[in-house]
Amino acid sequence: MKKISQFIITGIIAMTLFTGVSVSAQSTQAQIKATLQMQIRNIIMQLIEQLQDQLNQQAGEKNENISESQEEEFDITKTDRYPQQRSDNVETSVTTQSVSGDDNDYLEYRVDFDINAFGNDAYIQESAINAIDFSIAKDGAVVYDSNGTVQNGAVVVSLSSDANLRNGEYRIDEDNSETFSLAVSYSPFSGTPAGAGAYRLQVDGVNYTLVPGGAIQTYNTSNLTKFRTNYGTIID
Repeated sequence: MKKISQFIITGIIAMTLFTGVSVSAQSTQAQIKATLQMQIRNIIMQLIEQLQDQLNQQAGEKNENISESQEEEFDITKTDRYPQQRSDNVETSVTTQSVSGDDNDYLEYRVDFDINAFGNDAYIQESAINAIDFSIAKDGAVVYDSNGTVQNGAVVVSLSSDANLRNGEYRIDEDNSETFSLAVSYSPFSGTPAGAGAYRLQVDGVNYTLVPGGAIQTYNTSNLTKFRTNYGTIID
C-alpha cells in the first residue's frame, strides 16, 4: 500500500512537472510569436516609411524638374514663350549723317535680331511702328519713344525680314527662326530738349501674335543691353 501510494505520489509529481513544462513551453511559444509579430510589424512599418520617402523624393524631383522647365521657359533665351529672342544674335549699329546747314544732322540706327517661335507660330506686323517698341535717349534721359509719351525729334522707321509676309504680317513658323532688321533715322528738333548731343536707341519690346490678327503680346527687351546701340553724336 505504501508502495502504491508512493507510486501515485511520484506519478502526480511527474505529471505536475510534465504539465509545468508544457505550460512553460506554451508560454514561451506565445512570447516568441508575439515577438515575431512585433518584429514583422516593425519591418513592415520601416518598409512603408522607406517607400513613402522614395515617393516623396520622386515627387519632389518631378516638381523640381517642372519648376526648372518653367524657369527655363522664362529665362533670357526662352522668354515670354513665343517668340523667343536670343540676345546673342543681336547686332546694332549707329551712324551720324552730317548735312550742311544748321540743325540738319541726323542719326541712322540699325538693329538686327533673330526671333525664334517655340511651340507655336508667331506673327509680327510689317509696320515697324506697330511691331517694335523703341526709345531714344540723350545722356540717359528719353527724348523720343515710339509709344508717343515723349517725341522730341522726328523719326523714319522700317522693319524688314526674309520671313514669309502675308496680309501685312510676317510669319515665323513653329520651332523656326527668322532674322529681322529694324532701321531708324532720328533727327532732333532744334530748340527742344534734344538738340546737339549724344544719343542711343534701345529696342524696348517686340509685339507679336500667335494667330493672324490675334491679341498682341509683347516680348520685353527694355532691360537687355544687347538691344541697345552705341551712342551717335549730333553736332548741329
